[in-house]
Amino acid sequence: MRGRLIFPVLAEICPFVPALEDPEFKEPMRHAAGIDGPSVSSITDGAAWRVPCQVEPMETEALDMHANGNAPRTQMALIFHQIDLARARTPKVGDRLSGLFSLHGHSLHRYANPPGLFAVEARPLSYGLGRGVSEANLLRVLFVDRSQAVRRFV
Repeated sequence: MRGRLIFPVLAEICPFVPALEDPEFKEPMRHAAGIDGPSVSSITDGAAWRVPCQVEPMETEALDMHANGNAPRTQMALIFHQIDLARARTPKVGDRLSGLFSLHGHSLHRYANPPGLFAVEARPLSYGLGRGVSEANLLRVLFVDRSQAVRRFV
């Protein structure tokens, strides 16, 4: 695999770990926190890991031009190289992006949870860039915020 990332940063990713799963719908279960309180998700974060990535410029430029404050939708597209993913782990759909760091470990940006930025799409890119190589060497992962809904049990 050839190529490299341009201006890489470290992405800290927390894997999706459902503690309890609904057997009928195959989705994480929620349970009541109290009599009138909101429901609490049974999803927990696994041990975070850091992997080099490149931030896709079109997404960040659109966010920079957006008015400051609580944006209605936030999304971040990151590009990963397969060589770096072979050394670490591959982000999967449902994993949470907790922050971006410099290559020296300094915090560039932290993403609060909730709402959090969660991977909703992982798509391979750049087939056939090398001579005689027909496998993708880049992976584009789209992280999107999720709003936390309040649900009351009767």
